[in-house]
Amino acid sequence: MRLSAKIILVSTSLFLAIPVLLFAAGWTYFASISETLVSWDAPHSREQAIATAFGSRLGLPISAKEIYAFYRNEGTQQNSVYIRFTATPADIERFVQHEFERHRRVFPNEQLARTPISKQSFHALPWPIMRPRWWAPEVVTDGTYISIDSGFGPRFWIDSTMNTLYYYNFS
Repeated sequence: MRLSAKIILVSTSLFLAIPVLLFAAGWTYFASISETLVSWDAPHSREQAIATAFGSRLGLPISAKEIYAFYRNEGTQQNSVYIRFTATPADIERFVQHEFERHRRVFPNEQLARTPISKQSFHALPWPIMRPRWWAPEVVTDGTYISIDSGFGPRFWIDSTMNTLYYYNFS
């Protein structure tokens, strides 16, 4: 085969291969940004929760019950997590520490800030359009609001009367 024929063959192959590669790359990208949604509108037991793929990653305490969860992943953009459960005060504290340590793996200089529940702690969030109807920490009148001192990262509202934790994370 002559050199000019080889050049034509390679050029034609590249001309056909490039659109196929671009299509495959675009398909992969758009498939990766599809939305994932998990929504538990009825309370789950701990056993029901950890039997799911999402629930098995939550690190739920042994005493956790009446578990509600909402998770929205908008592909490469943002993730919203809402969790509410009732547990013993010690288990709630362990859950808070566990989530905080997960956050500190990425942001090692962050510190927790604890304040008594106030109306201001409910307005500090960038509420997404879709908020689960069962997630209402503003009903808490006696408890603690825990956030990261920078204002970014997980946030917790602990209802001391009902031993209920409201957890929110947006990334």
